[in-house]
Amino acid sequence: MREGDRPKESILRLYGREARSAITIDTTKARIACSFSAIVNEVDEMKVPGKLEAAYKESLKKRFEFPDEWFYLEKIDGKMSSGGVRAFEPPDPGRLPDDVLKDRGLFDRLILTLRDLAHARSAITFIEEDVDFEERYPLAGLRKFACYETTLIVSYCRPFSESQGGLPRLSYRKMGIRLSPFTRTLHEELIAKRNKIFAHSDGDHIDHAPPTVMNGVNWQGQSFTTLFPPRFQEGILLDYARVQQASILVSSLSNAVMHQLQAMHIHFVDVLPSMDLDLPRSTE
Repeated sequence: MREGDRPKESILRLYGREARSAITIDTTKARIACSFSAIVNEVDEMKVPGKLEAAYKESLKKRFEFPDEWFYLEKIDGKMSSGGVRAFEPPDPGRLPDDVLKDRGLFDRLILTLRDLAHARSAITFIEEDVDFEERYPLAGLRKFACYETTLIVSYCRPFSESQGGLPRLSYRKMGIRLSPFTRTLHEELIAKRNKIFAHSDGDHIDHAPPTVMNGVNWQGQSFTTLFPPRFQEGILLDYARVQQASILVSSLSNAVMHQLQAMHIHFVDVLPSMDLDLPRSTE
């Protein structure tokens, strides 16, 4: 990101709430169709699913540096397969211990996490719409982008941080999620940036030029000094690929949180507000 004022096309858009690119491979059409708006590849004369999958993976790996373990492919029937990208294998909440599923504090934490991750997803959308990492921007634009990034990182990290009110911290372990080394590193990097740069100001991690003392003589011939303030690094600190990786992680976690809430809510139906659904009945 440099100084300038004209953004290019959006970087990446996720389809729906799940961390999937909704790729559909039709062995009769030889087409890779995925929901990343920046990538729609037409592949001619490729009728072997394995080749299509490989071409799809290489395209995303090259542009966004996604690791191999983030890609999945599931067969639907003899002719169709569905696959995409996700940061971790979706957990099965039904396999969690009863004491976890009945933990009201964890349930309330997960409810608030929906809000936090919604804010993070919105910040990612703003970055995708407004930021071209190869463009130059004025200072005001760079600071606007920094606000987007601050919201992304602080919102993602909020569920994993200590809070008042007695709610427990969220952890992937509590949700039955096992992170790969790549995903664990990404998560820890976001937490570290939150702790040292975005939620707090750690002098060792804030990149800036030192303030300068300016010496002068006024109109009466008297010497004086004034302090010229420092210049700080402005703009987004995450690079192009890291923003896309964070996007997949946020969406994967959002999907897992909603699935766990669905599994847990049956233990709190007596204390939660409820309403009756008026569903149409079959006439058969």
